[in-house]
Amino acid sequence: MRKRQRSVATTNTADQNKPAPSVRFRSLPERIRPEDMTTAQETEPPPDPEMGRDTDHDFLMRNLGG
Repeated sequence: MRKRQRSVATTNTADQNKPAPSVRFRSLPERIRPEDMTTAQETEPPPDPEMGRDTDHDFLMRNLGG
């Protein structure tokens, strides 16, 4: 049986321009204020689930035989 040969990946020039991870993660990113973490959006009120009907009256008419 023949042994497999490993292929050697060539380094890209873009990889050489990136800083090493140890340098990149040496300090924390800039702190975000709590005011910047929330969003405010204008909303419309939800639709009326009863669609303008008097559900108590409908219930009485259906169940009391009116």
